[in-house]
Amino acid sequence: WSVNHLARQPDGRLLVCVNQGDWEQPDYLRRLNAEGRWDTNFNDAVFHSSVFVILVQPDGKILVGGHFDKVNETPLQSLARLNSDGSLDQSFHPFIWGEHVTLRSLALQSDGRIVVGGSFRTLGGIPRSDVARLHPDGLLDATFDTSTQPRRTVYACAIQPDGKVVVGGTFG
Repeated sequence: WSVNHLARQPDGRLLVCVNQGDWEQPDYLRRLNAEGRWDTNFNDAVFHSSVFVILVQPDGKILVGGHFDKVNETPLQSLARLNSDGSLDQSFHPFIWGEHVTLRSLALQSDGRIVVGGSFRTLGGIPRSDVARLHPDGLLDATFDTSTQPRRTVYACAIQPDGKVVVGGTFG
């Protein structure tokens, strides 16, 4: 097994994304309690392929990005939001689908909008080049248009105090 990513919840418990060591096996999101034992009250989530980033929102909900096509048995591509107990947040409808969509970074703006970075040319059939912004409900923010920006892969996103978005990655 390998640990792909870690994130701390507001209550101090630790979210752990583990892989069985084979790229054909799913990734699991599990939680450790304060004593370091697996938390049996957490609904472990199974991601059918790879998880690359976990972001815990201030309300305790958990954003998970990567290169997957299902969470448990629910079809979702590359982005999901879980409730703080690990169950799938049914109110979140991410506008992420298309060929070769891989998310490698997530950042949360103070107004709840979500910046996603990775490797993609379109999201939901709309041109976007490796970085996009979603509304809190998961719908694409049309005012943040990166369709003409030539990039390769965005590995990191951050929000400055003035609200500007900074990205890092492999640029052409």
